[in-house]
Amino acid sequence: SVVTSTAVSEMKEVILKHPFTQALGRMERFETERPEPGQEFFDRHRKLYGWVMGNDEAIAKEFVLSQAPDLYAAVELVS
Repeated sequence: SVVTSTAVSEMKEVILKHPFTQALGRMERFETERPEPGQEFFDRHRKLYGWVMGNDEAIAKEFVLSQAPDLYAAVELVS
């Protein structure tokens, strides 16, 4: 199926307005609820951080695919 530029724009808006992509409003809560920095925190999260840093593009693609599969397909056709 053909994806119009209007449809792509609408799908981008859906992704940009999704709670996972919104940093505003959540930052204050993260600042007040974050654990104290230290070796214990680092050790508990080292593997997760390494995995995220090594797979950031795949994580982003999976998120877009889950929210707007047609947008992902349109981007793949262009690239």
